[in-house]
Amino acid sequence: GKPDVVGLLKLFISIVAVNSLAFTAGAFEEWIYRPIMQTVYALPAFVVKISSGVPLTSSSSTALKDMFTSMDLTIENMKSVGSLVMDNSSFLGATWTWIQGLFLSFLFTGLYCVFVVMFAIGIVAAHVMLAVAPFAVTLIAFERFRGLSFNVIRSFLSYAFIPFFAAVAMGMTLSAMRGLVREADLLLIAGNADAIPDTFFSQAMLIGVFSWFFHIKSSQFASQFIGGAISDFGQTFASGAGAVAGIAG
Repeated sequence: GKPDVVGLLKLFISIVAVNSLAFTAGAFEEWIYRPIMQTVYALPAFVVKISSGVPLTSSSSTALKDMFTSMDLTIENMKSVGSLVMDNSSFLGATWTWIQGLFLSFLFTGLYCVFVVMFAIGIVAAHVMLAVAPFAVTLIAFERFRGLSFNVIRSFLSYAFIPFFAAVAMGMTLSAMRGLVREADLLLIAGNADAIPDTFFSQAMLIGVFSWFFHIKSSQFASQFIGGAISDFGQTFASGAGAVAGIAG
């Protein structure tokens, strides 16, 4: 039959338009790469900072720094309380109290490591998927390859949302622990391990355990939110790395 001139013309215009934007380094960086990745960075920072009560800033680099600073303050307080208990309790003399201090230190050291690993996995994977996005977008013009193109885009969105859901888990943790952090400050100033009530340990451990669960599931939440399916490598690696780092800490 006769060639579809209109269809071929649309295909040609689509390819030229996409290539002129996606395969021009300056245009791709300014109009696509930088705005998207700044958003990927800014969303987790916004969630964590607003949950911890840290004032918001407009700079993405400052936002990330403030995000980790607010996390450091909470995590270090919990670890310090655990260390205070361990330093003031001998293993043989007060076994249960010493174990509580050890578990508290381990729990929040590992939690911090899990967040960092999940955040890094999402950011690195998002960078990689965004780098190949121009090829995927170009293939949309060909009906046979549209499924592949949409899979690449879906994968990018899934990985890009992992830091966000990890930040949601960390934000809920920081918000729930505000009262415990204030109590920990007073306990550390007093420096008396015997004055630490059992309710402090039970509340801190309960929040920490639930936070671990939601952090490790952040990749699954991101995948389900987008409607795709990604590997469980992120949550498996994060749980293992967090456990090893927690023991080392």
